[in-house]
Amino acid sequence: MMPRAMLTLSALMLVALAAGGEAAPAGAGTEPLTVFVLAGQSNMDGGGVVEELPAELKGPQASALFVRFWDTQFKPLDPAKLGKSFGPELTFGNEMAKGLKRPVGMIKLSSGGTSIEQHWNPVTFDKEKHVGELYKRLTGYVTGIQGKQKNVRVAGMIWMQGEADAKYHSKTVEQYRDKLEALIDGCRKEFGNEDMPFVCGRMNASGQYEKQVREAQTTVKRKNYAWIDCDDLERHADKLHYNSKGQLELGRRFAAAMLKLMNEAPKADGPVKGDGK
Repeated sequence: MMPRAMLTLSALMLVALAAGGEAAPAGAGTEPLTVFVLAGQSNMDGGGVVEELPAELKGPQASALFVRFWDTQFKPLDPAKLGKSFGPELTFGNEMAKGLKRPVGMIKLSSGGTSIEQHWNPVTFDKEKHVGELYKRLTGYVTGIQGKQKNVRVAGMIWMQGEADAKYHSKTVEQYRDKLEALIDGCRKEFGNEDMPFVCGRMNASGQYEKQVREAQTTVKRKNYAWIDCDDLERHADKLHYNSKGQLELGRRFAAAMLKLMNEAPKADGPVKGDGK
């Protein structure tokens, strides 16, 4: 069965505005649009409160455009139109654009309460039992965008997930790690970037298998892989979901680790910790 939390699907594709304030269409120009994929469960969905955003992030982002899931019309990224909550995309996109000094895009698909053992399973697919359903949906959606917009290149992926597996599924380190490595391999193949940098947020939720999941996330044996420490991020009273300050810092740490991996990607041959510090 699907988790009780309502399935949340959102796609953000950000492109810098052209000089003079006019929006450049996606894929315009000769350079491919640099795109990042964001995926995971509730802490990727985001528990930040839009009303609590600092002044510099509250208004429409004059340097970016976005398109929602299934939509094709780009509009200025306006946090007020994202609903009541936000995830790491606000600061991640902003920091990546500044760090790379070029337009960036983001495609985000996340759903609260989902596990890599079931919903994100990259190895087994069973539609009736929802096994592998989100993995298939993510890869299908991203490749669909690539097919329609040829001047788009997936440059990296960030992953914030593991709480559900820590509570219910991952009895061994290998059980989670093997599936995460398969997910990385599968996404790299599907998105057409065999060296695609991948950054994982190490989950810090309590659960009977929390030690196994945390160890799995820090011992992935894939090149151009990094994990970030989330232990000190501010959380809501439930001690599970990151609050506004936590989400803003989460996005910054993801960006710092991604930028480091992108600089080292051609020569990297193993895991690199990227803690944003």
